[in-house]
Amino acid sequence: MLIYLLPLVALLLAYVVYLSKNNKWMVNLLLVIVLMVIAVAGFRWNCDADFSGYIEMYNEVPPIGNLNSEIIKQLWGEPGYIVVSSIFKAINLDFYYLSLFCVFCSILIKVIISIRLSKQAALSICLYFCIHYLTIEFIQIRWAVASSLLILGFYTLYRNLLWTTLLVFLMAVSMHYFSSVFILVALFVKIENDKIFYFMMMVAITVSTQITQNSLNSSLALPGGVYVLERTARYLGEELSKLGLFSYAKLFLYPLIYLLFYVFGGYKNVFNRPKNRFLLKLSLACISLTFICSFMPLLHFRAVVLADFFSAILVINLAESRPRSTLSSIVVVFMVIIFSIWYIIDLNNNLKNGSIKEYQTWVSQII
Repeated sequence: MLIYLLPLVALLLAYVVYLSKNNKWMVNLLLVIVLMVIAVAGFRWNCDADFSGYIEMYNEVPPIGNLNSEIIKQLWGEPGYIVVSSIFKAINLDFYYLSLFCVFCSILIKVIISIRLSKQAALSICLYFCIHYLTIEFIQIRWAVASSLLILGFYTLYRNLLWTTLLVFLMAVSMHYFSSVFILVALFVKIENDKIFYFMMMVAITVSTQITQNSLNSSLALPGGVYVLERTARYLGEELSKLGLFSYAKLFLYPLIYLLFYVFGGYKNVFNRPKNRFLLKLSLACISLTFICSFMPLLHFRAVVLADFFSAILVINLAESRPRSTLSSIVVVFMVIIFSIWYIIDLNNNLKNGSIKEYQTWVSQII
């Protein structure tokens, strides 16, 4: 079970390197962390709740040469994931190779974008891992890849590569249908007028709060026979995952930290830097979407992946811009402590409810 403590150890090491301000150490540590987290998640074998279900899905998929639109309609899963699975089936590879490929793509994309957006990528990506390594990178294969494609898409949007953004977003939707809602986030982020942007964001949060209070999840009936609607109905009736106080508190934490930096830290010029300005709008838009999804907990937990990813990067960017500031030091220490506690609690809960089990590796199956 000690192997599950990897993200926690990685975060503590990343914090030490952050304090050292040694870029060479940061790069070396980031390389080691990437190899380790990919190896642990990629080489796992039947030690999480979804693994057996993914194997069943893989066994039902025919090789790419026998795949057609009618077969795709009959299979459970998104077209993109089915096509990728069929390619692996065509070259006679077992499911664990597909799992390793998905883990590799998901984590590598997230790490590369972290490097592009932050000078302290090791610390920001380790904060992300403490929140989502177990539930997303370790268990939810399709959403792990789809969320990475969305992250890549938002980065290309920041670079104004609009056609590339569209292509990447379509790839994300093909891997997981929920990705489609982030097209609205992209449109929000492209609003140039800040007053209009913040007004629409507040309206979105107000509406989402009303939806949550009305408890639509207990009264909404959806027709059957359509894959997307059937899955939505299943999510609406899901009783295994509930939103707790910590889930909401974490979302309020980020705007509170931004406000502290803006009002008390004298960071106004830092917020006006193009990269940080984009990250601020993207973070707030993703947080708003997460609140909107609160009436459906499983979708909330998926939306929050991008909110946490981009918000953690922005917080570290703000702190890194004035590393000797007392406020920066306090915020970083606070983030490391809170995210470490979160990971310990999350690990304990996942072990108790059976979402993860004693670690096993498929390497032993082929030796």
